Amino acid sequence: MVNRQSTTERKSGTGSAQSAGQASAPACLAQVGRCPRFFRALRRSSGQAFTLIELLVAIFIIAILITLVIGVSNYVFEEAGRKETQATQAVVMQAIEAYKDVTGYYPPDNTDPSYPPLTAKTCLMWHLKADGGSYNNAKPTQARIRKATAPILLKLSAEAMNAGNLDQLFDGFGNAMDYVQDGGLGGRPVLISAGDDLADTADDIRSDGS
Repeated sequence: MVNRQSTTERKSGTGSAQSAGQASAPACLAQVGRCPRFFRALRRSSGQAFTLIELLVAIFIIAILITLVIGVSNYVFEEAGRKETQATQAVVMQAIEAYKDVTGYYPPDNTDPSYPPLTAKTCLMWHLKADGGSYNNAKPTQARIRKATAPILLKLSAEAMNAGNLDQLFDGFGNAMDYVQDGGLGGRPVLISAGDDLADTADDIRSDGS
Protein backbone atom coordinates (compact mmCIF):
# COMPACT_ATOMS: atom_id res chain seq x y z
CA MET A 1 0.00 0.00 0.00
CA VAL A 2 2.78 2.34 0.89
CA ASN A 3 4.61 1.67 -2.32
CA ARG A 4 1.47 2.12 -4.35
CA GLN A 5 0.69 5.37 -2.52
CA SER A 6 4.19 6.67 -3.09
CA THR A 7 3.99 5.74 -6.70
CA THR A 8 0.62 7.43 -6.94
CA GLU A 9 1.93 10.55 -5.24
CA ARG A 10 4.95 10.66 -7.51
CA LYS A 11 2.69 10.35 -10.50
CA SER A 12 0.42 12.97 -9.02
CA GLY A 13 3.38 15.27 -8.40
CA THR A 14 4.72 14.76 -11.83
CA GLY A 15 1.34 15.41 -13.30
CA SER A 16 1.04 18.60 -11.25
CA ALA A 17 4.43 19.77 -12.43
CA GLN A 18 3.53 19.02 -15.98
CA SER A 19 0.23 20.84 -15.57
CA ALA A 20 2.02 23.81 -14.05
CA GLY A 21 4.53 23.78 -16.90
CA GLN A 22 1.75 23.59 -19.39
CA ALA A 23 -0.06 26.38 -17.62
CA SER A 24 3.00 28.62 -17.61
CA ALA A 25 3.97 27.83 -21.20
CA PRO A 26 1.45 30.21 -22.80
CA ALA A 27 2.75 33.05 -20.65
CA CYS A 28 6.35 32.34 -21.69
CA LEU A 29 5.36 32.04 -25.28
CA ALA A 30 3.48 35.29 -25.00
CA GLN A 31 6.60 36.98 -23.63
CA VAL A 32 8.74 35.43 -26.32
CA GLY A 33 6.19 36.55 -28.85
CA ARG A 34 6.67 40.07 -27.67
CA CYS A 35 10.46 39.85 -28.05
CA PRO A 36 10.55 39.87 -31.88
CA ARG A 37 8.40 42.98 -31.92
CA PHE A 38 10.78 44.58 -29.44
CA PHE A 39 13.81 43.71 -31.53
CA ARG A 40 12.09 44.87 -34.66
CA ALA A 41 11.46 48.20 -32.95
CA LEU A 42 15.12 48.38 -32.04
CA ARG A 43 16.10 47.67 -35.62
CA ARG A 44 13.79 50.39 -36.83
CA SER A 45 15.27 52.88 -34.36
CA SER A 46 18.79 51.89 -35.38
CA GLY A 47 17.86 52.24 -39.04
CA GLN A 48 16.48 55.73 -38.49
CA ALA A 49 19.62 56.82 -36.63
CA PHE A 50 21.86 55.43 -39.36
CA THR A 51 19.79 57.17 -42.03
CA LEU A 52 20.09 60.48 -40.18
CA ILE A 53 23.87 60.09 -40.03
CA GLU A 54 23.93 59.32 -43.73
CA LEU A 55 21.82 62.41 -44.40
CA LEU A 56 24.16 64.63 -42.38
CA VAL A 57 27.19 63.22 -44.18
CA ALA A 58 25.50 63.78 -47.55
CA ILE A 59 24.65 67.39 -46.62
CA PHE A 60 28.24 67.95 -45.51
CA ILE A 61 29.60 66.56 -48.79
CA ILE A 62 27.17 68.63 -50.84
CA ALA A 63 28.17 71.76 -48.93
CA ILE A 64 31.84 71.07 -49.68
CA LEU A 65 31.07 70.51 -53.37
CA ILE A 66 29.06 73.74 -53.56
CA THR A 67 31.93 75.64 -51.96
CA LEU A 68 34.37 74.16 -54.45
CA VAL A 69 32.11 74.95 -57.40
CA ILE A 70 31.65 78.55 -56.26
CA GLY A 71 35.38 78.95 -55.72
CA VAL A 72 36.23 77.55 -59.14
CA SER A 73 33.52 79.66 -60.79
CA ASN A 74 34.85 82.82 -59.17
CA TYR A 75 38.37 81.96 -60.25
CA VAL A 76 37.28 81.29 -63.83
CA PHE A 77 35.28 84.55 -63.90
CA GLU A 78 38.20 86.57 -62.54
CA GLU A 79 40.67 85.02 -64.97
CA ALA A 80 38.36 85.61 -67.93
CA GLY A 81 37.83 89.23 -66.87
CA ARG A 82 41.56 89.73 -66.38
CA LYS A 83 42.45 88.34 -69.80
CA GLU A 84 39.77 90.42 -71.51
CA THR A 85 40.98 93.52 -69.68
CA GLN A 86 44.59 92.92 -70.70
CA ALA A 87 43.54 92.37 -74.32
CA THR A 88 41.58 95.63 -74.30
CA GLN A 89 44.49 97.52 -72.75
CA ALA A 90 46.88 96.15 -75.38
CA VAL A 91 44.66 97.41 -78.21
CA VAL A 92 44.19 100.85 -76.66
CA MET A 93 47.91 101.21 -75.99
CA GLN A 94 48.44 100.70 -79.73
CA ALA A 95 45.99 103.52 -80.39
CA ILE A 96 47.84 105.71 -77.87
CA GLU A 97 51.11 105.10 -79.68
CA ALA A 98 49.41 105.91 -83.00
CA TYR A 99 48.15 109.15 -81.48
CA LYS A 100 51.70 110.03 -80.43
CA ASP A 101 53.01 109.30 -83.91
CA VAL A 102 50.60 111.93 -85.27
CA THR A 103 50.85 114.61 -82.59
CA GLY A 104 54.28 114.02 -81.10
CA TYR A 105 52.91 113.52 -77.58
CA TYR A 106 50.70 111.13 -75.69
CA PRO A 107 47.02 111.92 -75.15
CA PRO A 108 46.69 114.30 -72.17
CA ASP A 109 44.81 113.11 -69.12
CA ASN A 110 42.22 115.01 -67.10
CA THR A 111 44.88 116.99 -65.22
CA ASP A 112 45.65 119.14 -68.26
CA PRO A 113 43.89 122.51 -67.70
CA SER A 114 43.86 123.35 -71.43
CA TYR A 115 41.15 120.77 -72.13
CA PRO A 116 37.51 120.66 -71.09
CA PRO A 117 36.63 119.09 -67.72
CA LEU A 118 37.12 115.40 -68.31
CA THR A 119 37.46 112.56 -65.87
CA ALA A 120 40.20 109.97 -65.81
CA LYS A 121 37.64 107.63 -67.36
CA THR A 122 36.57 109.83 -70.29
CA CYS A 123 39.62 111.91 -71.28
CA LEU A 124 41.46 109.18 -73.20
CA MET A 125 38.70 108.24 -75.59
CA TRP A 126 37.83 111.89 -76.10
CA HIS A 127 41.35 112.48 -77.39
CA LEU A 128 41.68 109.24 -79.34
CA LYS A 129 38.43 109.96 -81.19
CA ALA A 130 39.62 113.55 -81.80
CA ASP A 131 36.24 114.98 -80.98
CA GLY A 132 35.90 118.77 -80.61
CA GLY A 133 37.81 120.72 -77.99
CA SER A 134 41.19 122.07 -79.03
CA TYR A 135 40.97 120.16 -82.30
CA ASN A 136 38.33 122.51 -83.71
CA ASN A 137 41.12 124.76 -84.98
CA ALA A 138 43.25 121.90 -86.21
CA LYS A 139 41.08 119.99 -88.63
CA PRO A 140 43.94 118.33 -90.53
CA THR A 141 45.48 117.06 -87.30
CA GLN A 142 42.09 115.89 -86.10
CA ALA A 143 41.55 113.98 -89.31
CA ARG A 144 44.98 112.37 -89.13
CA ILE A 145 44.35 111.26 -85.54
CA ARG A 146 41.08 109.64 -86.48
CA LYS A 147 42.69 107.98 -89.48
CA ALA A 148 45.43 106.55 -87.28
CA THR A 149 43.37 105.48 -84.29
CA ALA A 150 40.00 104.45 -85.77
CA PRO A 151 41.17 101.19 -87.37
CA ILE A 152 42.83 100.19 -84.11
CA LEU A 153 39.82 101.05 -81.95
CA LEU A 154 37.65 98.87 -84.20
CA LYS A 155 39.48 95.87 -82.74
CA LEU A 156 37.88 96.52 -79.36
CA SER A 157 35.08 94.22 -78.25
CA ALA A 158 31.53 95.44 -77.85
CA GLU A 159 31.91 95.09 -74.07
CA ALA A 160 35.00 97.30 -74.03
CA MET A 161 33.21 99.96 -76.08
CA ASN A 162 30.01 99.64 -74.02
CA ALA A 163 27.98 98.75 -77.12
CA GLY A 164 29.51 101.53 -79.23
CA ASN A 165 29.69 104.26 -76.60
CA LEU A 166 33.37 105.21 -76.82
CA ASP A 167 33.20 107.96 -74.21
CA GLN A 168 34.58 105.47 -71.70
CA LEU A 169 36.74 102.38 -71.95
CA PHE A 170 35.49 99.33 -70.06
CA ASP A 171 37.43 96.42 -68.63
CA GLY A 172 36.46 92.75 -68.58
CA PHE A 173 34.38 93.27 -65.44
CA GLY A 174 32.17 95.99 -66.91
CA ASN A 175 33.90 98.87 -65.09
CA ALA A 176 35.32 101.98 -66.74
CA MET A 177 39.13 102.19 -66.72
CA ASP A 178 41.24 105.17 -65.70
CA TYR A 179 43.94 106.76 -67.83
CA VAL A 180 47.05 108.59 -66.58
CA GLN A 181 49.33 110.18 -69.16
CA ASP A 182 52.58 109.74 -67.25
CA GLY A 183 51.59 107.32 -64.47
CA GLY A 184 53.17 104.21 -65.95
CA LEU A 185 56.67 102.82 -65.82
CA GLY A 186 59.24 105.30 -67.10
CA GLY A 187 56.66 108.08 -67.12
CA ARG A 188 54.70 106.46 -69.92
CA PRO A 189 50.91 106.37 -70.21
CA VAL A 190 49.02 103.72 -68.28
CA LEU A 191 45.51 102.28 -68.27
CA ILE A 192 44.24 101.14 -64.89
CA SER A 193 41.44 98.69 -64.24
CA ALA A 194 40.09 98.34 -60.71
CA GLY A 195 39.62 94.62 -61.30
CA ASP A 196 36.76 92.61 -59.89
CA ASP A 197 36.91 94.32 -56.49
CA LEU A 198 36.49 98.07 -56.89
CA ALA A 199 37.34 98.77 -53.26
CA ASP A 200 40.67 96.93 -53.26
CA THR A 201 43.67 98.21 -55.21
CA ALA A 202 45.61 94.97 -54.75
CA ASP A 203 43.86 93.38 -57.74
CA ASP A 204 44.21 96.42 -60.06
CA ILE A 205 45.17 95.56 -63.61
CA ARG A 206 47.60 98.00 -65.20
CA SER A 207 48.64 98.16 -68.81
CA ASP A 208 52.29 98.48 -67.80
CA GLY A 209 52.12 95.23 -65.81
CA SER A 210 53.26 96.83 -62.56
